[in-house]
Amino acid sequence: MIEEDDQRGFGEQPMARFDAATDMAVAFYRFTLQCYQYRCAISGLSVSPQDENLHEKLEVMLIHPREFGGELEIGNVLVLESRLAQLFSAGALSVAEDG
Repeated sequence: MIEEDDQRGFGEQPMARFDAATDMAVAFYRFTLQCYQYRCAISGLSVSPQDENLHEKLEVMLIHPREFGGELEIGNVLVLESRLAQLFSAGALSVAEDG
């Protein structure tokens, strides 16, 4: 029987190229696209889902960036089409508190 403080675990080895932080970010990205139904929050552009990790036309943008205390949660993100995401990143486009 394995004790709780046994550091050997079950003898498993780390998986090659496994990065939990990256996998969480990809899962959150996919979850956000599903919540927004693959639609841009500003223009309303609707696209079909893709199997790749990143969608070619949509970007998930944090309203308040993590480096400034923003949380990685659905209430702090916008799904924007790529050209609007560039404007948002540059500060040329903003969103008011009431949407």
